Amino acid sequence: MELCIPKVSKNISQKTIFQAFCKLNIGYIVKIIENPLRADPNFKRVIIIINWDNTQKLAQEMQEVLSQPKEHYNLVYDMPWYWQVYASHPQR
Repeated sequence: MELCIPKVSKNISQKTIFQAFCKLNIGYIVKIIENPLRADPNFKRVIIIINWDNTQKLAQEMQEVLSQPKEHYNLVYDMPWYWQVYASHPQR
């Protein structure tokens, strides 16, 4: 499953995103892809490719929530700021 954060400030670094996901201890981050938003150059869309660690309870819970259509997971990265994380469905 790929994860998507549809709107992130362009000022947030890839390192910050990586560290936020590492703190969750939900698996191995394979790749982080950043794409600028066409409609707003101050923001970007982030795709995270992850190999889940299914021995972790949080990883199992996130996968269960994200497997539901249109559901998201709120990831607090800097209290009170958070990202809405969705399952990514790549267009082919």
